[in-house]
Amino acid sequence: MKLLSIIKMTVSMEKEKNNLSATLEKLFGLDLRSLALFRVGLAKEVRSQKLF
Repeated sequence: MKLLSIIKMTVSMEKEKNNLSATLEKLFGLDLRSLALFRVGLAKEVRSQKLF
C-alpha cells in the first residue's frame, strides 16, 4: 500500500509542476522548456570556447 500512495503522490506532484509550468508560460509568453534547452546549449557553447 505504501508504494501505491508514493506513486500517487509523485503523479500528483508532476501534475502540479506541469500546471505551474503552463501557467508561467501563459503569464510570461515563453516556453520554459525551450528556454532551458537554449541555456543548456549556450552553456555548452561557452564551455567549448573555453577549451580552445
